[in-house]
Parts: sequence; structure tokens; C-alpha cells
Amino acid sequence: METYLWVIFIILFILSIIPLTHWDLFNVDKKYRYFKFTSVVLVIWSFINFLRFVVKDSFFLYYLSLGLYPIIFLIVTLLFIAIITYLDISINKIYLYLLGLLVIIDAVFSLTNQFHFLVLKLTPAESTSYEVYKTVDVGMVFQIHTILSYLLLLIITVLLVKKFYTNLKSHHDIYPFLFILIGILSGLVLNFIHVFIYTFTIDPTYTTFVLVLSLLYYIFYMRDLKLILGMNRNRFILDNLREKYVIVNQNNIVVDASSEFIKLFNINLEDKISFEKLKLFIEKKAVIYRNQSETDEKFNEDKLYFSMKEKDIHLPFYKFSGSFYLFYDETANQKYIHDMNYIKTHDLMSSLYNRNFFEELAKRLKNEQNSYSVVMFDLDGLKLFNDYLGHDAGDQLINRFASQLKKLTDYHNVVAIRMGGDEFLVIATEKEKGFLDTLITKLKSLNKDKDILEQVHFSYGVALNPDGKKDIDTILAEADKKMYEMKEEKNQYKTDLRRLLEKSKQK
Repeated sequence: METYLWVIFIILFILSIIPLTHWDLFNVDKKYRYFKFTSVVLVIWSFINFLRFVVKDSFFLYYLSLGLYPIIFLIVTLLFIAIITYLDISINKIYLYLLGLLVIIDAVFSLTNQFHFLVLKLTPAESTSYEVYKTVDVGMVFQIHTILSYLLLLIITVLLVKKFYTNLKSHHDIYPFLFILIGILSGLVLNFIHVFIYTFTIDPTYTTFVLVLSLLYYIFYMRDLKLILGMNRNRFILDNLREKYVIVNQNNIVVDASSEFIKLFNINLEDKISFEKLKLFIEKKAVIYRNQSETDEKFNEDKLYFSMKEKDIHLPFYKFSGSFYLFYDETANQKYIHDMNYIKTHDLMSSLYNRNFFEELAKRLKNEQNSYSVVMFDLDGLKLFNDYLGHDAGDQLINRFASQLKKLTDYHNVVAIRMGGDEFLVIATEKEKGFLDTLITKLKSLNKDKDILEQVHFSYGVALNPDGKKDIDTILAEADKKMYEMKEEKNQYKTDLRRLLEKSKQK
């Protein structure tokens, strides 16, 4: 064989071996496992081709040449299985067993050819050189072998072209489609020339296999984030990050995550779930937020809190990118923030909102101009409880009323506020007109049929702002006036309460 042909063959031989230098990467994902076996058989094919070029013994050359046919059918079969596995196409195992049986049958007929000549019409004695095999007549088994091989290759070609063309349309991902198209067209051209124009010394089918597989591996290594991570020296750094992380590919499928994240949420990367589905799943256990404003005012003791940061991962020759998500565990900080906000906006004795909260709410009401209603409450007889029974009794009276008020204001757009001392305020936004009347009726019913010292008596005033145009101060003044008008009518209750408290104190 001439020098330039040896150079070409050596290049092809090296290309066939390169994938095996990254043997461990085939185990990164199950969809690549059959490419591992395909690569091994391709190297065996390369080695047999080398021996055919240098071997002089006719008997040895005869069986080397015939042994190539089951090797070729085996690599086609493995490539077929590798492609359907890569594309997540399910196939009945019966067909896979049938392909395996055909490989065995092909091997039996090839290695026993001198007894039936159904593969090649050639004896070991006639196998004097490699050139003989270019012109020898072929038998029926060879023709069946060729038809089945090309049929499988056609299916592989259609599946790959369809896959990468779909990616081209949906993601404008031209490079994989372009690369695989060039590889397939090159193979077709080489085989056409080999059959009809010029017979190559180096088998064009072998050349095509090396080129196409090399292009496929190039696409995988350059595009699959799991493989990129497997090849990356920064893997150690990722594994030892304090923060939990998730990595998604260009199709938004989760391909990697920190071991702590996987353990915490019990996820399986082999499920190939989208990041949206993963987020919905982990939100059952955690609150995920990008900004503090996205968190609820109420802290959930049963959930973890993760601040999420996103960073694009740019892939070579690719218009779009994958993403790297970092999850910072902010549970302790969020609890601290919640506790501080709670102290700032709540009355610690009654657990109702306080005046600070009211000031903020008043600003929002002024800006939004929504309809709302208010009712102001003032407890009747609090001073008498303090004077006769002590401030603890007065505090108990305040807490009894606050507890009743809290139960009855557990509605959306309704807040109960302790303004200070024995003054309380309820603000209901976008509620029907009779909501506060119903609230007052329920409050009165809670104190009905109780001992007078256990009852909570109150005066109140209701004011409405149906169109949101009145100033909040005007509404409060209106409610306050009505409340004090009612309070003036409670003299008889105070007289009865004083008499009862005096008798209680004497006892």
C-alpha cells in the first residue's frame, strides 16, 4: 500500500481509538453505554484492516477477510441499538434478540465459507492478496448481509437526520445537523465512487463509520453538559461547593445536581425531568425565591428557604445555552428577618398588628384608592378592671378581646390592629357593605350568656369609603366620633361593673 494511503489509514485508526481514551465518559449517562461497545468493535475493525494490509499468508488473510463481515454487521447492529437508546426510542427486546441471532448466523456462514461459498466464491488457496477481494464473486449470504446492513444504516440515518433537523427547527441548532449531514453524504459519495467509478484500497464503509462516529462523539462531547462536566477538571470544585446547585442543558432538562441537593429532595437524574417540574417538586419542601419580595410575609416553619441565582452556560457553536442554578440555604436568615418584621409590625401582647403596620397600610390605601371600610373599637370598663383587680386583669381583658377579634378577622383583605391601650381597629378592603355589621354581631354573640366579669364590652364606630376617594384620616375621624357617641351611652354598664368589682374586691 502506498505511503499516502498509510497516512490516511493511520489517521482513521487514531480517530477510531480516541473515544476509548474517554472510556469513563460512556458511563456518565445510560444513553451512551452502547456507543462504548460500538467504539470497541470499531477499533477491532481497524486492527483487522491493518492486518489485512500486512499479512501475506493466504489462509490467515482468508479468515481475516471473512471475519470482517460479522464484525461489520455487529457494529451496525450496535450502532442501531446505540442510536435508539440515545433517542429514547423503545423497541421490543425480541427484535434485539433477533439482531443478535443474525450476527451469530452471519459469523457462522462467514467462517465456514470454504464449505459452501455462500459468502464469497473463494477458497483459502485463492486468497493470495488483499487485491483479490475487490473482484471476487459473492454469494447469497453476502447479499443478505449487505441488504440487512444497509437497511439498518438507512434507519439510523433517518433517525439521526430527523433528530437533528427537529433541533434545527426548534432551537436553530444548525451545527449537529450540518455535521451529521456532511458525514452521511460523504459516506454515500465514497461508496458510490467505490462501486461505480474507482475501487478504493481502504474500504469506504470503514472510512464512513470512522467519520460519522467521530462527528457524533464530537457533537456529544461539545453539547452534552453531563459529558462536559465529566471532562472538566472543575468537577472537584463543584462537588465541594457549600451551596446546592442544579445544572440544566439547552433543552432545560436537569443533567446534574450537587449530591446534597439530590439527597435532600430525593431526585433521580435519570428521570430527565425539566427544571420547571423539578422546581414544582422541590417547592413542596422549600420556598424558592430570587428576590426577598417574592417571599410571603408569614414564615413557614415546615419549609426550607432557598435563594436561587441563575447563570447561563454558553456551549460552543450554539445559539442558546444551558443554565447553572445555585441554591443558597437562607432558612435561618429568613426566620430572623421574619421575627424582626413580626416585632416591627405586631403588638407582642395581643399578637395583632400594631400602629407601625397601620402607618404602612394607610400609605398604601392612600395610593391605591381602593374601597374599604373601618370599625374602631374601645373597650368599656378597662380602667375599672385595672383599678379594682390590677393591671393583670386589665391585660387579660385586652387579650380576650384580641383573641375574639383575631378569630373573626381571619379573612383575605381584613386586618385587625391594636392601635394602643384599649383601642382597636379593623380595616376591610373590597368587602361587601354588611361585612363589618356581621363581624360586630358575632363579637357580641361571643360574650353573650357569660359571667359579667368574663364578658368583653366594647363601643364601636363604623365608617365606609366605598369609592376610595376619602382620606384615611377623615374615615378614622368619622369612626372615632361614632365610637365615642356610643361610649357615652354605656354609663349604666360601668355603674353595674363598678358595683360588682367592689364586691369582688371585698371578698
